[in-house]
Amino acid sequence: MITAELLTVFLKKMNNSNDKVKQLHHWLGDFELKNTDEVREILEHFVSDGYVIKHQDNTNYQISVSGRLFCEYGGYIQKKIDDELKMEAIKSDLITRKRNDRLLVIAGFLAGLGAVSLVLWEMYKTFCLKK
Repeated sequence: MITAELLTVFLKKMNNSNDKVKQLHHWLGDFELKNTDEVREILEHFVSDGYVIKHQDNTNYQISVSGRLFCEYGGYIQKKIDDELKMEAIKSDLITRKRNDRLLVIAGFLAGLGAVSLVLWEMYKTFCLKK
């Protein structure tokens, strides 16, 4: 998986597409890019995400400010971690809400039972304990 950090270095240092492929091979080790079309597809993905700006000539790319910030804050790996943390927070919030809903139903039932008990007690005092 190509990370935004690799793309940052990649875009800062390379201008020639063949050099880009060689440099990516050097940085990524086992990851194989078979041709410049794969590099172009990766760059287009970054363009669609708004992290890279494609120039008018369609051969040069430049990292955008949001791309730099994205790289600085951990790239796609950090984004995945953040998304997982958000999902965990949502699940935790849902569990808490369900528990609170159950407790509210129980409390409402007990309040109703208490009100009925109070009415029955007052009726008992008024009619049965009358001297």
